[in-house]
This record gives sequence, C-alpha cells and structure tokens, in this order.
Amino acid sequence: MSGLFLKLLNMSISASVLIVVVVLARCLLRKSPKWIHCILWALVGIRLLCPFQLETTFSLAPNAQVVSIEAGAVTSQVLAEMPALDNTANRYLAKYYFEGITVPEQETAQNPMNLIASIWLCGVAVLLVYAAVSYVHIRRKVRESVRIEGNIYICDRIQTPFIFGVLNPRIYLPSSLKEVQIKNVVAHEKAHIRRLDYLWKPLGYVLFAVYWFNPFCWLAYILFCRDIEMACDERVIKDWSAEQKKEYSLVLLSFHVPGKMITVCPLAFGEVGVKQRVKGILNFKKPTFWLIAAALLFCVIIGALFLTNPKKNDNVEENIATELSESSLTDQTLNTEKDSLADQESELNALLKKQSDAIRAQQQSFLQTWADAFCDRDGAAIDSLCMDGARKK
Repeated sequence: MSGLFLKLLNMSISASVLIVVVVLARCLLRKSPKWIHCILWALVGIRLLCPFQLETTFSLAPNAQVVSIEAGAVTSQVLAEMPALDNTANRYLAKYYFEGITVPEQETAQNPMNLIASIWLCGVAVLLVYAAVSYVHIRRKVRESVRIEGNIYICDRIQTPFIFGVLNPRIYLPSSLKEVQIKNVVAHEKAHIRRLDYLWKPLGYVLFAVYWFNPFCWLAYILFCRDIEMACDERVIKDWSAEQKKEYSLVLLSFHVPGKMITVCPLAFGEVGVKQRVKGILNFKKPTFWLIAAALLFCVIIGALFLTNPKKNDNVEENIATELSESSLTDQTLNTEKDSLADQESELNALLKKQSDAIRAQQQSFLQTWADAFCDRDGAAIDSLCMDGARKK
C-alpha cells in the first residue's frame, strides 16, 4: 500500500505544477471560450491518471521520482536534474551515508509511510462513501418522478433542476417551475448532456477523492466544476439576444444555492459560481477564429511542456558514479598510505628501543667492572677505566 501511495504522491507533485500553470493560463485566456478552460483541466486529468509519460528534452515538469523510498526509509538522494548540485550533494551523501547514522539499523513495522498510506486510504474511502450515500439519497427522492417527454422528468420532492444518472442521464425538474424557467433550464441541461458533462464531473470527483491529500487538487476540482458550468452557459446563449441572456440570468439567479458543497452528483442548474456565471453571460461576446486558434495552440504548448517527463541525463548519472568511484579509490589510496606510515613508525620505534637497550647494557657493564675493580683495590684497572672515560670525553 505504501508503494502505491508513493507513486500517487509523485504523480500528485508533478500534477501540482501543471495545476498552477493551468490556473495562470485561465487568467491569460479569460476572453477565450470556457470550453478551452475545460481542455486545460483535461490535461491535468491526464497527468493524474497516467502513471507513465513520454520523456522529452524540453519538458518543464519536475522529476517523475521526486520522493524515493527504499527498504522503508527515505533515501538520501538529490534528483534536481541540476548536474552541479546533484554531483556535489550526492558525493557528500555517499561519503556520510553509513549504518547507524542515516540508515535505520533495522526496518520495523512502525514505518511511518505505512501509517500515512493508511490515513490516505481512509480519506479515499470517506469521500467515495459520501458520494455513494448522496447518490442513493437522490435516487430515493426522484423515485416517484413523472416523465413529461423524452428524458425529462418532473418531481415534487426536489427544489432545483439537475441531471442525474451516468449510463442513462435524465433531466429532473421541480414541479413548481414556470414555463419560462423550464425553457431555460432544459436548454442548459441538454447542453450538459451533449457535452458529456455527466461523465466528466464524476471522473473529476474520483480523481479528487484519490488525491484528496493535495490542496492543489481541491482547487482544481472547484475551478473545474465552475468552468464546465460556464462552458455550458456559453454553449446555450452563444446565438441568443441580449433580452434572452437577461432572462436566462434571472432564471439562474432564482436557483442559486449559496454555500452549497460541490459533489459528484448531480449536475444542478444553480450549483456553483452563479455570480461569475451571470457576469459571463451578460458580457459574453462570440470569440473570433484567431482567438480560438491561439488558445488551442497555447493548450498544445502547455501539454507538450508539462505532460511529458524530463529526459534522464545518463551522462550526469555516469559522472556521479565515476566521481563516487574515484572518491572511493582516493579513500583507499589514503588508507594504504596511512597503513604504510604506521608500519614505518613501528619499525623506527623498534630500532630506537634496540639501540636504547644496547646503551643501557653497555652502561651496566662499565659500572659492574668499576665496582669490581674498586672492591678488589685494583689500582691499575681503576686507572685504565679512568683513562678510557677521559678518552671518550
């Protein structure tokens, strides 16, 4: 489980960079059609879904293996794709990375990564259970609805119109709706169905549930839900008159639910971003061909730069290995020279001790001869010893 979480964590870090880029791109492309924004979020979804990406030399995405864990411990490796930094840091770490200091002495069941992975899995389960409970609750509410035509149903137990269902999406309308409201609401919900938003939003929620630990994914899901609603609004009103847009905006405001939590289902008419949507509707201008072409080209560039992984620099890895090997050889040479100096020192100490013992023995022999001559009162021997001592001086 910790291995799966580690893989998702690395994918999440790479996707976070892309999310930031998409948020900035939305600001730059604020005059472009909102379906262009949805394409940008599709790039984020691809990054979160695909565990493998192509490698290119022009990629601006971070390293695919930002966090690395081996044997239950975080390895001391620098993978910044910056040769100077990587070489220096890895050489230092290779020298000081030894048992008992950096490496745990033994791997235990108390690996913190296992605990983190368990917490992540509990979070995923909570969000998916919440979605399932919401689905069942809505299903019970619309059980007694009445079909008026095609896939359009009226229900007395709901207060806001929405699309419900994945394989067979249906439009559910409150029975209290007026005719003018029904016309605008049905146009909006049918646009959702044509755009397949009833599939994209649940998919986005599943990705959000899997990557709930990443705050950037929360931001991405909220903005994604707003963008699909605004894109749907633009699709409905693109050929409408100013009076029709005003009428549509008033209907939208009448179903505004302040503070409503964004969920996987349903696709409610006034669920999110009503204030921005109304502004967008009233100020909508049909985009030109060149604006759309430039926005699509911008999306392609972002995809090329951030949907691919940076190509591994084999030369850098070889240089690191070579320098580490040379460093190891240098250490071995120094150790050999140190051992040689120690041997020479031992030999010198032994020679000095031998000379010291010889001098001591000679002194003891001289003193013994002097003592014997003195005890025997041998004047000639004493005189000879004194003459020898004087000559030596």
